[in-house]
Amino acid sequence: MSSIGDPVPDAKERHVLLGSANFDHVDNSIRSHKYTVFSFLFIATAEQFRRLGNVYFLIMSIVMYVGWYYPSVFESAITPWTTLGPLIIVVSFSLIQEGYTDFNRYLGDNETNRDCAMVLVTEDSGPTKNVMHTPPKKSWPMLIPQLSLNTASMGDGGNITLQKVQRRDIRPGHLVYIKNRDMIPADIVILASSNEEGGAYVETS
Repeated sequence: MSSIGDPVPDAKERHVLLGSANFDHVDNSIRSHKYTVFSFLFIATAEQFRRLGNVYFLIMSIVMYVGWYYPSVFESAITPWTTLGPLIIVVSFSLIQEGYTDFNRYLGDNETNRDCAMVLVTEDSGPTKNVMHTPPKKSWPMLIPQLSLNTASMGDGGNITLQKVQRRDIRPGHLVYIKNRDMIPADIVILASSNEEGGAYVETS
């Protein structure tokens, strides 16, 4: 039995090099919508019949259908469409509402994923995915508080610039530059702050 703080058995070590984005791992995109165009009809319909009321009326409709169209089995005096028709209408309205809600979640996900964030890159890295494969020689935490929207000199390591990237393109190893009142674009570890004591305050409300 393991306790808190014990290493995970057979866990592979994972090293993150600061300033060197690792594109082999998962990206930073979020997904809160549940369906795709192809899975919506099947999954959403199955979700509707997790409700006992819908299951009850479906079973009653099947029984009435057999009695109406196959009188040799047993006879039913009421057409199954008196139950099946309202059930189809109710389920259809529920599917429309569910699809509309999930589509709004999809639009919200895209808006969040496409929002811009600022990452620190070296000028000689270029605007490619491998922009940060050559980490600077100076200590990043010592340099971050001195950054502005202009370039910062690194001596023999080149110049550092702030590059706009979409939130979904942030990867492990990226150094993210967050200004006061900015939304935090990813799960991050604070390396340095412009505050005198190096602290930072997060508003979660």
